[in-house]
Formats: sequence, C-alpha cells, structure tokens
Amino acid sequence: MTKINNKKCYITYCCKDKKTDSGLLAAIDRYLSDRIKYVYNLAKQDNAEFFILSGKFGLISAYEKIEYYDKLLGLDEIQKISEKIAEQLKLAEAQNVIFFHFDIKKDPNIQRYYDALKLACQKAEINFISKEIDIE
Repeated sequence: MTKINNKKCYITYCCKDKKTDSGLLAAIDRYLSDRIKYVYNLAKQDNAEFFILSGKFGLISAYEKIEYYDKLLGLDEIQKISEKIAEQLKLAEAQNVIFFHFDIKKDPNIQRYYDALKLACQKAEINFISKEIDIE
C-alpha cells in the first residue's frame, strides 16, 4: 500500500515591523505582526507546518533564528527566490501550500510574495491555495 503524503504548509509573508534587537531571535519573536501570530496559531491548531516567507531568506520556520533586516522582495528577485522556495518546500515534503495574506488590492507589495510562492509551487508540483484574511 502506498502512503499518501497530504502534508499541509501554512505560509504567510514577513512584515516590516520587527524587533531591532541585535543578535539572533526566533522568527516568531522577531516579526511584530498579528497576522503572522494568527497563522502560526492556526497551523498549530490544524497540525500543519508553518513558515514565514521572507524576501531575504525564503521560507523561515517559527523558531529559526534570524538577525534583524529590512528588505522588501524586489520584482526582479521573484524568479530567483522562487527556485529557493521550491527547494525548501521539497525538503519540507509539502503537498499542499496554503498562503494566508491580507487584501492584495490594499497592499500591492503582497503580490510579489504571492507570485514567488505560486511559482515555487508550480516548479515543485505542489498544490497552491490562496486565502485572504482580514489581518494585516
């Protein structure tokens, strides 16, 4: 009998507001975002893997330690970061990616992260689902 992998990954994008402490902090502590905390808690409740999509690092797990940075994903970086994300998704053995995001019409910068993740899922042959939530 073949085991079917139905592993869900809940992903949301990073945010500009971060703790500026020097040194390394767990990503869940570095980012100051109600949206990130909401998706993190939802992932725990639904027994899904959780990642934050960063324009600098690609996918970051909640407890991965990162330094302070300030970087918006550039339009010219979408292709390259999507390749990195595709590899990270394969390593995570993801089968279903659910991307939680605020209204793209209200914040057009989200589109870059949406496009990069969707492209990565296409490359890795992973199901991509987009869910708009009302939390910035």
